[in-house]
Amino acid sequence: MAYRRPSGGARVRGRRIRAADPASARRRVHAVYVAAGRHSGSGRYDALRFFRPIRVGRPVKRGFTLLEVLVALAVVALGLSAAFAATGQSARTAEQLRVRTLAQWAAADALTALRLAGDLPSGQARREEEIGGRVWWVEYRVRQSAAETLRDVEVRVGPERNAPVLAAARGVVRVRNKAEAGL
Repeated sequence: MAYRRPSGGARVRGRRIRAADPASARRRVHAVYVAAGRHSGSGRYDALRFFRPIRVGRPVKRGFTLLEVLVALAVVALGLSAAFAATGQSARTAEQLRVRTLAQWAAADALTALRLAGDLPSGQARREEEIGGRVWWVEYRVRQSAAETLRDVEVRVGPERNAPVLAAARGVVRVRNKAEAGL
């Protein structure tokens, strides 16, 4: 960093800078130049390069005011509350996704069980099934299709009897006759 000579008619005399105007010298803090401890190679201190200013006069107060600390604390509190809210929302979303996935598995499992049973009367039936450590309310709707040996089956799954449906599965199931059921 290059040395700049102070403006306003001031010049370096010894270790202090004195302004040409004595009144302005009283108003500002004097700068004292101290050797940085390096030599220019010729054995003497290089006054233009290796001297740095040090303030003399009233000590500089360092630190934060109470107002600055309170503002910083408020900003941190707002940031943390937003982070906790986002974390809570993420946990709720993950739980909803887990419940819907289990409901889809329950619907697919119920449809597969009907396909394996093979004997389906037309109409509506309800029952409870346990999947994933939860009890699900499963509703079956079986309708006659165009073919005599096929049934159109709709399965709906919810957490309770009159709760909204979380998952549904639809498929066609072949009805076995008594001779095929013995296989």
